[in-house]
Amino acid sequence: MHMSSKLKQLHEAKNVKDVFALVSWNTIQKLAVLPFVLFVLTPVLFLVQNIFENYPMESQIYSINSISCKLAAGVFIFAFIKALTEKRINKAFFKGNITLYFFAAFIILILISTYINRNEPNALGETWRFESYTSFIIYIAVYFGCAALVSERRLKLIAIRIMQCVSMILVVLVVIDKHLWHIEAFYPYKWSSDGMVAVFNNRNFYCYYLTLNLLLSAALFVFLKSWKWRIFDSVCFIMNTWILMRDNTLGCFIAGGFGLIFLIVIQRLHDGKFNKLVFVPMGAYLVLFVLNMFTDSDLLSSFLGMFGDMKKIVTNAEDAWKAGSYRWVLWTNTVSYIKERPFFGYGNEGIAERLHIAAGNSRPHNEYLQYAVFFGIPAALMYISGVLSVFLRGLKKRLVLDAFTLAAFTAAFGYLVSALFGNTTCSVAPYLFCLLGFAYRPCEEKTAKTKAVSDGNEQTKEISEEIN
Repeated sequence: MHMSSKLKQLHEAKNVKDVFALVSWNTIQKLAVLPFVLFVLTPVLFLVQNIFENYPMESQIYSINSISCKLAAGVFIFAFIKALTEKRINKAFFKGNITLYFFAAFIILILISTYINRNEPNALGETWRFESYTSFIIYIAVYFGCAALVSERRLKLIAIRIMQCVSMILVVLVVIDKHLWHIEAFYPYKWSSDGMVAVFNNRNFYCYYLTLNLLLSAALFVFLKSWKWRIFDSVCFIMNTWILMRDNTLGCFIAGGFGLIFLIVIQRLHDGKFNKLVFVPMGAYLVLFVLNMFTDSDLLSSFLGMFGDMKKIVTNAEDAWKAGSYRWVLWTNTVSYIKERPFFGYGNEGIAERLHIAAGNSRPHNEYLQYAVFFGIPAALMYISGVLSVFLRGLKKRLVLDAFTLAAFTAAFGYLVSALFGNTTCSVAPYLFCLLGFAYRPCEEKTAKTKAVSDGNEQTKEISEEIN
């Protein structure tokens, strides 16, 4: 519709409903996808900024979060009023969006915990992390909330493809930094030089990012029919997987493997039978692992050492506390802190100093324990329940899920596995919540052909469903 026509209709509008009818839901979705796109572009924006001045990655993220919060507020207000005028806020809405209850309860419990622990050291957050209690609220309210409004396939395609392209740019730059020319912007802190880190300051954080991208690429390789895009996804998968393995991060390597197994499962559930292509990413993953063994990588020894660590824990060996690269001592101490304050925890970073003295690190290196010790067991349960409800919703609607929604599920699952071994970080956690939002909202009119078994006989049926 032309602008002049829009202005004429606005002039002739007789009430609020007429005004909000001028803006389509498609336009709202285009605005809602912007926080994801802006965050996806953060690494590139950071590198461009550092051409002119030394600018920390965390400051770049703070700026993006600030813009996204303002954008999200406008989108939510407009969408809510438009939904009211169109009578979309009804019993069906409240009944069909149980995930929102869990995440709302999680936010409320964060606020209660923060208020109760407001006088604890670092309860409001540590300056250098740029991840205060408000960060966790932003992850849910802004990044999940906006992404969950997006049901148009083209918008999901754009956001995910940009994310993949940025990941490949970073891989190229990491290789250049490693072998040709030192990129100073990659190393704002002295610990950043430990492994290949790109713009993430820490190789574990970079590997979370690599895991997300390799799983997105693997899923799109399987579910998209275009061989042109399959070549693109193959290249992206290989590039991200190789750097992940070269970085010797066992937790993310395990997460990548489980993510590929999850991909096999959801492909079977979605299509009704196995597609031979679904085994290609797992085969490639294993081949790259074998090739990695012929380099100076310690990944194989770390993988084999994991079984020795498990034996130490089971047998309660004297040095069991060292298991999992000293994660076991972090976990056991964190569990003891959770028992001390099970309901509302210690507040954000409330155990930082105490845990550092006891175990040599200020965070538990397990996101689920982190939420429980920060904000209490009920808050952690609300978070876990919210995430599980997204996956259960996807299982229910599996026949109408498109390739990009299925890819979002696969990548999110991989992150959730890696979360067993790592901490949240402002530079990666938003990706999880954006992808959960994409997974939460399937494409609106998706026609899926599937094989169904009825009374022992196979029959083909076509399902066409509009997702509201």
